[in-house]
Amino acid sequence: MGFFDSKWIVEFEYSNGFFSSYKKSTITVDASSEYAAKDAAKRVLKNQYKYLKILGAKKAK
Repeated sequence: MGFFDSKWIVEFEYSNGFFSSYKKSTITVDASSEYAAKDAAKRVLKNQYKYLKILGAKKAK
């Protein structure tokens, strides 16, 4: 965690396989900007799900 990092809530859509339905969920990450938060979430989640789409990020209150 860097000096200027804050908590971000990243919303994403995922599926475990081709015939599985898509589901939405959120993850909380530490980042300094919206772009960095999306990138951090993608790095964490990319090996867990077959299909992944980052929908958005907002600062946690």
